[in-house]
Amino acid sequence: MFQTNPLATPWVVLRLRYWWPALYLGLAAIEVAAQGTAALSIGEAIRNESDHHAVHGGEAVVLRGVVTDTAHDVGMGNSLSNLQDATGGIALFGDHKVLPPASLKRGDVVEARGKLMQYRGMEELQLESVRRTGSAPVPPAVEVSAANLHNEDHSGRLVRVKGRIILLPNGWIALRDNSGEIPVYLLRSFFQSTSFMNRLLEGGQVEIVGFARQRVGDGESAGSGYLLSPRDDQDFKFAPQTRYRETAAVTFVALGCFLYLWQRRRAAEKRERALAVLSEGWKESDERFRQMAANVGEVFWMLEVEKNELLYVSPAFGRIWGRDSGMLEPRENLLDTVHPEDRDRVRSFLERNVRQALEETYRIVRPNGAVRWIHDRSFPIFNQEGKPYRVAGIAADITDRRELEEELRQAQKMDAVGRLAGGVAHDFNNLLTVIVGYSRTLLDRSPSDDSTRFQLEQILQASNRAAALTSQLLAFSRKQVPQPRLINLNHLVMNVESLLRRVMGEHIVFHAVLADCLLYVKADPNQLEQILINLAANARDAMPDGGEFRIETALVDAREEAAEDRAEEKCVLLRVRDSGIGMNEAVLEHAFEPFFTTKGVGKGTGLGLSTVYGLVQQNHGTIHVSSERGHGTVFEIYLPAVSGGEQAEETRAVNGTQHGHETILVAEDEAGVRKLVCDALELFGYTVLAAADGYEAMRILEQCNGPVHLLLTDVIMPLMGGRELAKRVQSSKPETKVIYMSGYTDDTLAFHGFPQSNDGFIQKPFTMTVLAEKVRQVLSNGS
Repeated sequence: MFQTNPLATPWVVLRLRYWWPALYLGLAAIEVAAQGTAALSIGEAIRNESDHHAVHGGEAVVLRGVVTDTAHDVGMGNSLSNLQDATGGIALFGDHKVLPPASLKRGDVVEARGKLMQYRGMEELQLESVRRTGSAPVPPAVEVSAANLHNEDHSGRLVRVKGRIILLPNGWIALRDNSGEIPVYLLRSFFQSTSFMNRLLEGGQVEIVGFARQRVGDGESAGSGYLLSPRDDQDFKFAPQTRYRETAAVTFVALGCFLYLWQRRRAAEKRERALAVLSEGWKESDERFRQMAANVGEVFWMLEVEKNELLYVSPAFGRIWGRDSGMLEPRENLLDTVHPEDRDRVRSFLERNVRQALEETYRIVRPNGAVRWIHDRSFPIFNQEGKPYRVAGIAADITDRRELEEELRQAQKMDAVGRLAGGVAHDFNNLLTVIVGYSRTLLDRSPSDDSTRFQLEQILQASNRAAALTSQLLAFSRKQVPQPRLINLNHLVMNVESLLRRVMGEHIVFHAVLADCLLYVKADPNQLEQILINLAANARDAMPDGGEFRIETALVDAREEAAEDRAEEKCVLLRVRDSGIGMNEAVLEHAFEPFFTTKGVGKGTGLGLSTVYGLVQQNHGTIHVSSERGHGTVFEIYLPAVSGGEQAEETRAVNGTQHGHETILVAEDEAGVRKLVCDALELFGYTVLAAADGYEAMRILEQCNGPVHLLLTDVIMPLMGGRELAKRVQSSKPETKVIYMSGYTDDTLAFHGFPQSNDGFIQKPFTMTVLAEKVRQVLSNGS
C-alpha cells in the first residue's frame, strides 16, 4: 500500500523522470565558478517568497551546521542526509561520490557546498562537496502540535508531535491530535520491518520525532501541503496498546469494579447515615440515662461476672455511702463499709447473686460514723447460652423507712397496751374509787392508836399503787383525759421539789436551775408532775451510790434547738439530767418501749419512761434523750410556749374549805360509787339527790321544788348518758352547773361526744378530798 505512494518512490527514480536537472547542474557549476560561492545561514538559504518560491533558489552556497540524520542510500547511487543550525534545517542530497552512505552521522559538524534547489516544495542542497569539521550534540526536537506544522516556521527542523495514528482514505498515514492532523512520510526502510508495520497498523497513541517538510503533489501549487518525515522506527514511541478482546474484558472488569465500588460506597454512605442516626439516638439515650441516674436516689450498679468487676455505679453511691465509687475496686471492698454484724450476710449475698435474683437488707457505716440501712436487690443477666455474664442491681437507702416502721411498731405496741388498759379501765377505776374512798374514810375516822389503822393504811397504799398503775397505762398510750391549764414550769418545779427529794433520797444531790421570765405553757399540771416523778425515780435507780440530779428550765427558739420539727417559734425547755450509769446504744433504742426494763424481776414495771413519753405527746410536746454508758442521761422536753405571760397562773380552786350547803344531784349507775360519793358529799354539808341513771335523775329533778346547784354525773350510763342528761337539766334549770366523772379512756369519751379538755371533769379513781375540792371549785368559779 505504501509503495504506491508517490512520495515513497526512491528519490533517484523520481529524478530520472526529469532530464533537465543534469543540465541545470552543469550550468550552475559554470555560474558558481564564474561568480564565486556565498556562505549563508540555513534559515536564509531556505527563505521563500510570498508565493512560496525560494529566494536563493539555484544559487551556489556554503552551509554550516550539525548533521541531524545519518546519510542513507536512497537508490540510484544517491544518498540523503539533513543539516540544521540555529536558524533552520535543510536536506543534503548527493551521489555516493560526494555523499557515500553512512559518511555523515548524527552530531557531525560539517561545511557543505552546493546549489539550493526545491523538490516538490522541499528545500534541499545538492552537494558538490562536504567537509566534516567536528562534532556537536544533535539539536533537540521541538515539541509542536499538528496544526503548527502547516506552515514554513519549522521547515527542515526536528520536531516532536504527539497524537493518534490514523489511516487516510488515500492510503497515507497521518498523526492526529486535538489541534488537527499531519501526514506522515515513511521511507522505504520502514516497510522492511514487519513488526514495526504491524504495530503501526494497530494504531493508538504515539509520539513521533521527524523533520517538518513541505509537500507539493502533482498538479498542486507551491505551499499547498506539509508533512512529517521520521528518520527511522526509533523515532516512534508507541503507547501500550490493548487488543480489542483484552480491552473489552478490561473494560467489563473495570465497569464491574466501578459498579461494585459504587454499590459499596452507597451502602457505606447508608450505613454512615444509619450509624449517625443511631449514634445521635445513643447519645440522647445515654444523656437521658445519666440525667436519670444523677437524680434518682437509688444506686444502680452492674457487675461483669467473668472478671468480677463493677462496670457501672451510679452517682447516688456517693450520696448514700459518703464515699467515692472508686473504692469498690475490687468489689470486695464493699464489705469494709458494712456494719460488722451484717458482713457475713452481705458476703453470702455477693457470692450467690450471680446465680439467682436476691434481696438483702443490711447496715453500712459512713465515714462520719452514721449508720444507714440499705435494701439491695440484684438479678443476673444471661447470655444466649443460658449462662450469667452480668449482674444488675439497685441499692436503696431505707433508713427513713426503717425509722418509720420502728415508730409504727412502737405506736402499735402502745396502742395494744392502751386498748388493754382502756378495756378494763372503767370497771377497774370504779372498783378503785370505792376501795380508795372507803379506805380513806375509815382511816380518817380511826383513832391514831387503833390496831386496825395499819391494815387500813396498807389497803389504801395498795389501792393508790393500783390507781397509779392504771394511770400510767393510760398515760403512755395517750388515753387519759388531760386537763390542761396555763402554768409556769418554774412554779411547778418548786411545788414538786419536796416530793422529788423524798423520791430520790438523801444520797442524791438535787439542783434546780430555773430561767428568769419564763413564758407559760398550757398543759395538765398533774401529768407534768407525773413526768418529773417518773424521771426522778428513774434517775434514783441509775445512781444507787449517789450522784447529782438536776432540773433546768429555759426559753428556746424551736427552729435552732432539738425541737426543730415544731411549728412554734418559741418553746419552753424542761431539761432533766442525772449523773448515773447511763445507757448504751442498744438500751437507748428501746428506752420508751412499754414493759422494757433493765432492772431485775420485781424491781420495775417497764412503764416509767413509756408513761413519760405518752404524757409528753398528750400535752403536745416532744422529748429527746441522750445518754452514754458511765456518763449519765439527759432528757429534754419541749413544750409550746403561750404568749401573754402576764396572765395569772391558774391554780386549783381551793377556797380554804371543802364544805358547802348547796344541793347536788348525783347520777351514777355503779351502786358502790354512787353510795360512796353521796355519803362523802353529805359529810361535807351538801344536800344530795341520788339517781341510778339519766331518766331517774330527770324524774327527781321534776319533783324537786328548790334549786339544784350542781349535777355530778357519770359520762356513760345505760338508757341516757351524762351528756344528754346535762343538756336536759340545763334546759330546764340553766343555772345548774355540771361536773362529769368517768373511768373510761379519752377515746371512748370522745366517741360519746365528750370534749377532752374540760375543767368540769374528774377522772376515776379519786379521793373524797379531791372530789370535794373539784365540787367547791366549780360551784365557786363556774364551769
